[in-house]
Amino acid sequence: MRRLRSVGAVCLTLAVAIALTAVLDHHNKAARMNRAERSEWYCEKLATRCHGPSSASIERHWNEREAGYKVAFGALVVSGVLCLVLGSAARRRRLDDQPVRTEVQRAETERARVRQG
Repeated sequence: MRRLRSVGAVCLTLAVAIALTAVLDHHNKAARMNRAERSEWYCEKLATRCHGPSSASIERHWNEREAGYKVAFGALVVSGVLCLVLGSAARRRRLDDQPVRTEVQRAETERARVRQG
């Protein structure tokens, strides 16, 4: 079941990519929040810089995106681990199904090869 293990590895790689995207998005959100809060302060105190996004809307949109990141990350991790476990179990079953050869049988096989070749 090499294919299952490959799918599991791809799922886990995508989960890491989503986690990195979420971290970068959060960093971007924090910078935008700081600018928006500074503009809101100027608007309230000096009646300037009153146009632009509000910090509340930036936070609300981030919360929506964060929920999506968490769901996608969790689904990919669970899928990836499940595929890896099932692929390893299938491989183990295949190996267990092969007959066990004793040293005597191995020696006989080797002698037969030598005689033929």
